[in-house]
Amino acid sequence: MIYTVGESTPNIFVEYLARFLIRIGFGWLPLAPANRGKASTPENEALFMNDPLTYHGNLRVATGLQLLSGMLHLRENMNTFCVPVFLAHGKKDRVTEWQWSEEFYVLYGSMDRKLKLYENIQYDILREPDVEVVLAETRDWVLKRLE
Repeated sequence: MIYTVGESTPNIFVEYLARFLIRIGFGWLPLAPANRGKASTPENEALFMNDPLTYHGNLRVATGLQLLSGMLHLRENMNTFCVPVFLAHGKKDRVTEWQWSEEFYVLYGSMDRKLKLYENIQYDILREPDVEVVLAETRDWVLKRLE
């Protein structure tokens, strides 16, 4: 993830408030609601909500700022990366826009790169109905590099 959809990104006031809270020792506060309701079906949403390995609480202030910082770092340095990369993105994603994966693909430093866009897949790509297709294409890409 190198960008978020506008509604998933905090406004500048919230970002400054978060930085202030971290400075005074309150970065642990779980203030921001996490993205929910972004699955393609009610069944997938139930899978997400019932998964004990998925964090369901509010996003902590410090975690949110680190995510923003990491996205900025990727955007500023993507042309310096030289390892192979396989990017998979659903075109129905409502958290991160697939066009930004295209931008990342174009600017990425390695020539050994692949971008695969899936027409009817949402953000939680590994819980989508077409997950077997995604996994098979990812596996094939990795195995080809191991030959």
